[in-house]
Amino acid sequence: IETNYPGAKILDYDRESGVTEVEILDGKVVRELHFDANENWLRTTTELTPSALSLAVVDALAANGYESWHIDDVEHILEPSREFYELELESGEREIELRITPKARFSSKIKRDLG
Repeated sequence: IETNYPGAKILDYDRESGVTEVEILDGKVVRELHFDANENWLRTTTELTPSALSLAVVDALAANGYESWHIDDVEHILEPSREFYELELESGEREIELRITPKARFSSKIKRDLG
């Protein structure tokens, strides 16, 4: 943790099903790091505000018909072999979860009805 996030403060940790989750405060940003049973890093998740999304991602959302949807949650997820944003968007009674890369490529979509 100190190597990748120098000066970060450990806020909490939990071990469940062979995975250790460590919540850190990295400056003013809270991150959740996941490690396997051998302490190998699996993933880092960072909650962001919609304003933190790049213009390329915002433009891709608009180009794909989501410009009027409300962005409810944004998580930046970094794994050893990939990086993406996980977005929850809402429009009326509809909700959708999107995964999009920093280069604005969609990787998955899950639709839900809220009503």
